[in-house]
Amino acid sequence: MTEQNNLPEIIIIYSSYTEAQKRAIKKYRETHKDKVNELAKKYYEEQKQDPEYMRMKRERSRLYYLKKKLAKKSLENENKTI
Repeated sequence: MTEQNNLPEIIIIYSSYTEAQKRAIKKYRETHKDKVNELAKKYYEEQKQDPEYMRMKRERSRLYYLKKKLAKKSLENENKTI
């Protein structure tokens, strides 16, 4: 515990997959593609019921298309100046 605020000290531990684990996961996803897709669909259907999730999804989509629109506009402006 730290003396200043009597809160426990938080230790963050980072971990990553080993190369063998990455290969095993990739192989599983390739051999069980139907299972993985079915679980992804099920998860998305459950998430669609959450209003907060849908709000965030709409916001991400709006930002994505706005960025594409701005990139296209800047590309057109560059072509006009050339």
